Amino acid sequence: MTVNISDPDQNGWTIQRQLLDPYDGESGLYTITSSSGDDQVILGPFLIQEGCWDIIISLPNCTYTDKICPPPFCSGCDAFDGLIISNVTCIPATTLGGTDTWSFDIFVPGSGSYTILGIPYNKGTTNNIPVGNISADCISYNIEDDNSDCIQSLIICPPVPCTVRNCNLEIYPGKITCTWNGFSVNLHSNISNLCYSVVGSSVTAPVPSSGDIGPFTGNTEVIISPSPCVSNPTCFKMLYLPKPNCNDPNIELSQGRTTTSKPEFRLKVVPNPFSTDELTLKTDKQIIGEFQYSIYNSSGKLIKSGKFVGNEQTINFEFSSGIYILRYKDGDGKENNYKFVKLEN
Repeated sequence: MTVNISDPDQNGWTIQRQLLDPYDGESGLYTITSSSGDDQVILGPFLIQEGCWDIIISLPNCTYTDKICPPPFCSGCDAFDGLIISNVTCIPATTLGGTDTWSFDIFVPGSGSYTILGIPYNKGTTNNIPVGNISADCISYNIEDDNSDCIQSLIICPPVPCTVRNCNLEIYPGKITCTWNGFSVNLHSNISNLCYSVVGSSVTAPVPSSGDIGPFTGNTEVIISPSPCVSNPTCFKMLYLPKPNCNDPNIELSQGRTTTSKPEFRLKVVPNPFSTDELTLKTDKQIIGEFQYSIYNSSGKLIKSGKFVGNEQTINFEFSSGIYILRYKDGDGKENNYKFVKLEN
């Protein structure tokens, strides 16, 4: 998913994600990224299992909201196409010091039946699946279609324990970065000073201040808990981190849930609009070397061109008031257009 943002005056903007079916006890709202200026932001990949969500783009005095729904679940066999997991719920322990349990709902479209752990369920209706105790582990279920040889594996992580005191954790996987030895994930969290460990490992370590954990070499289950770091925390959040396809051209080298795809530099006119016979070009990064730029009037006629060196340059612009287009190529060779306005003196 790609979002194009126009913010020529550098007012600043924020992109948030609001899950419509968050885990029990969680708001499902977190900030994906924020910046300023014109930009193209690539969002994804996202888990189909998370369901629909609202994207909220906020600029000063302006908020844009749209509903985003994933494509239907597409398993290795069509018997479970369109499967939906929802309502992941914590069930409080019934005795003091007891263990919280959890359940989830599953919907499989169509007719006929399927089996989970030997128990048959009907398609075309929502069924509640009781799991058992909440533990520091995600569960893996094989569901079998009764009318074919189709077997599909599902991995579902539990909610945060609901009777553990002060265990108000909201943690979401963010930007995925592919590295030479695997991939790392940046965490969005409502608190700081977190610890993490990989299921199957006895090592628990602090989450760096950057929020990046990894690298991981394959599908990974991670236990996130508040500090101090202990081996068996009572308050924790489970995350399942599937290995991304780093050869996918849509993922690129550092593409992920919140990877921002930016040119090597962006060229703009400051201030915009202006009224003098001088025009100042500026970039947000120091440029090594030089490159060509062109300026066109509102009729598309080339009126000026030149070379740009450094990160700021003032040139004569003794043209009448009106709308103009600055055209240049970024570091990837992609052509960019920037609109600016000259006012009357």
